Amino acid sequence: MSWIEFLQDARSVRAIYGDVIPNLSEVEVHEIRFDTRGSSVILRLDLADYPLNPPPKWVEQQANTVQIELHFSEVRGVELSGWGTERRASLHVDEAPGSGYEVACIGASRLKMVARWIAIRKISAHQSAGLGGGVA
Repeated sequence: MSWIEFLQDARSVRAIYGDVIPNLSEVEVHEIRFDTRGSSVILRLDLADYPLNPPPKWVEQQANTVQIELHFSEVRGVELSGWGTERRASLHVDEAPGSGYEVACIGASRLKMVARWIAIRKISAHQSAGLGGGVA
């Protein structure tokens, strides 16, 4: 099952990417934010895959990289190890036994957690010379 099947609402990803679902095996992590008010974690990531037919606004901006903010809520069992300046990572999402989703973001830093819900908080595009810049 694709990671977008686990989202509360995958319409924004489907509208931008169509049938070609972006891969999370090579992302660039910009931010890991913990929010104790809602026991949530937000990951801000650049995707390696750029849509075949990006929105006109992105074309006008000459964007070549999609950035998403994934919001994980009702998080439990968080483990974080390692830290550094290397931002490349692989994000894996699988169904957890019982309920929710097991999430692992593996790179120079390793983040593991179980979340009850996963949502796209924001999706945007920018021009980058880094990881993105490719076409799906």
